[in-house]
Amino acid sequence: MRRSISFNRVPWKQGLLSCATWAACCFFATDLAAQYSYPPVSPAGHTRGQLQDPVPLTDPPASPQPIPGQALSPSTIPPPEIANELQPGEAVVDVNGYPQDAAVTPPSGFPYNTVYDQTRSTSYGNGQLVDCPTCDQPIFYTMGEILYINRRSRGNPTVLDILECDRTDYAPAARVNFGYFLECYDSIDVTFMGPLEHDVTNVLNAPPPLDANIRPSGGLPAGSLSPFFDAERQVEDFDSRLWSLEVNHRRSLWDVISTYCGFRYINMRERYSLFSEQPDGDTGRLLMQTSADMYGGQIGADLIYPLGRHCSIGTKGRFGLFLTDTDVANGLINNGDVVFKNCDTALDIAGLVELGVFLNVALTPCWSARVGYEFWYYEGVATIRDQFERRISPGFGVPARTDDQLTYYGATLGLIATF
Repeated sequence: MRRSISFNRVPWKQGLLSCATWAACCFFATDLAAQYSYPPVSPAGHTRGQLQDPVPLTDPPASPQPIPGQALSPSTIPPPEIANELQPGEAVVDVNGYPQDAAVTPPSGFPYNTVYDQTRSTSYGNGQLVDCPTCDQPIFYTMGEILYINRRSRGNPTVLDILECDRTDYAPAARVNFGYFLECYDSIDVTFMGPLEHDVTNVLNAPPPLDANIRPSGGLPAGSLSPFFDAERQVEDFDSRLWSLEVNHRRSLWDVISTYCGFRYINMRERYSLFSEQPDGDTGRLLMQTSADMYGGQIGADLIYPLGRHCSIGTKGRFGLFLTDTDVANGLINNGDVVFKNCDTALDIAGLVELGVFLNVALTPCWSARVGYEFWYYEGVATIRDQFERRISPGFGVPARTDDQLTYYGATLGLIATF
């Protein structure tokens, strides 16, 4: 087994570092603006539907000044002019149009500040009431999505010219997000995606000869590959699996932008097998496998454009850099005998760019649906197609190559709840 560490200054890695620097500057500039902007809001994309027209808050009525020597009785204190003139079917709403909790309406005969001010924030130095209630704002949010995703890698052609192991179809996966509000505009969320699995099997049965497009090289005996020529049956199997877990700190402002940064772990695995059988019963099998553990950080943002009280569209993007620990294993078996088995491990840097568009539709004040389309681009990863060589030698598959590109793309459908 070999272990190699590769931090080559190839052009794409220099480009990734430049993009990371630029994205970090944009992220922290937006994050700084969020801290000093007015007013703060809940994370974009997880807000409750605005089901009523916004009604601006009014200043509290002035309390009468007592006359010297005369006590001010409770009966002379005017109650606040809130919810006193409601007609049937009307409700008190806050500045965002959400129904206001009855607890924030002062009971008749009580001074205004003793009840109402305790349920709202008057911070941020402007002396005005800020829409940040502690009684009716959602505390948690969750989102469940079904993904329908396909994949493509660059790499080399497959072993058999007429078989395409990497032409996969769309496959389903799940993505679950759960978040907790720290403040009105700050939250911590955890997201799990996967497992996203693609597999394909190609079987070729025909009268001899069936020949695999491989050749011995580097001192490998020609007889080691004899079962792959003049064969009557050949089977090609390929499968891949991807899943990830991430923790992000999200900050939102203006109800139209949400930035986040956090840590992410990604597990990526691919396996390939070519089986060949001759008329006389001789068999051969070529095996390949790649597995990668990716650890790194990411930053991103969601931009939302309201189309009305119940609907909005948005775009999202994120960028991540990962330290990737890659293991590769390759083997050749001839009539049950192991001709060679090669393994290698490599440390390298990989990049990830995710882009997407989505449409949100509010179903109730606490539930909304989302449909979208996403594109994921991985740079600097190990794939089966990149490891494969048509010339098979005793050192086949080593050292590990970690410079392939991998893309995923497809539709998403989800449901969002705040409570």
